[in-house]
Amino acid sequence: MRIKGVIILTFALLFAIIGLVLHLLALFSKQWTVAIPREPRGPNDQIHYYSLWTRCQYSNTSFVIPDVSSQPNIENFVCRPNTYLRYNMNSEEISKTCYSSRHQCSSIIGVHPDCKCKYLPVTQVQQWCCILAAILLFLAILIFYLNLIASPQNESATLLLTFAPMVLISLALILMVITMILLGAYLRRNEYEDYDIKLPRNIFHSLPMAPETFNLYRLDAFFKIHKNPDLRRQAVSIFKTIHKERFDVRVYWSVGVEIAAILVTFMAYILSIILALARVN
Repeated sequence: MRIKGVIILTFALLFAIIGLVLHLLALFSKQWTVAIPREPRGPNDQIHYYSLWTRCQYSNTSFVIPDVSSQPNIENFVCRPNTYLRYNMNSEEISKTCYSSRHQCSSIIGVHPDCKCKYLPVTQVQQWCCILAAILLFLAILIFYLNLIASPQNESATLLLTFAPMVLISLALILMVITMILLGAYLRRNEYEDYDIKLPRNIFHSLPMAPETFNLYRLDAFFKIHKNPDLRRQAVSIFKTIHKERFDVRVYWSVGVEIAAILVTFMAYILSIILALARVN
């Protein structure tokens, strides 16, 4: 029976390690979702790749070499922090100033002092969920290893080594699943901030001249000053409809890695339950 317990414990440790490695690979990868413009309309309408930390796109770089008729053209995968401008919505002047530099977050130019580059709130929640899940998995692996090399000398140590891995892995699984749920619920959230669109002018017929283009935050800022709840709901609805027509957004390979991490970690969780029940019996 002891040999069987060691085998189960070894497999639980192995699954937990694989789950942690896959989770870290997904956590620091750069391609969780991708936004693809159906018909590019401007210089910013390129394919963008989003992750928990970065926003990336392919950029062509040309080099001029003397006496060479065909100049080399290299395609680079350029990334920057996945942050967006935030500013005081109650000030029309600050709102206009910051919106005009909305694509300068993390650039060498910098942004106006009244503007701040921040991660989206949902992205921050996902970041913390993933980090905490990784920490919990690491602690579970450590306790699995202690189970292999040490024999508890008292009841408290026995209970800790028996139930702690099960609790830690279950919490890690919950956090990883929450990350996936938020990803699906806010799949287009980065796209709404990253790509600007022009709304039909007849929407603003009863208001002062509206900005030429909007992202979602600028739209909220505009209606923060020009309060009209019904018109705001209509504008946001049209804004999202136009985005769905112009952009295709889908999950990418990093999400598959995270799902694999969840499945492998779930196997470790099942084995930890079997071990706990066997030790209790």
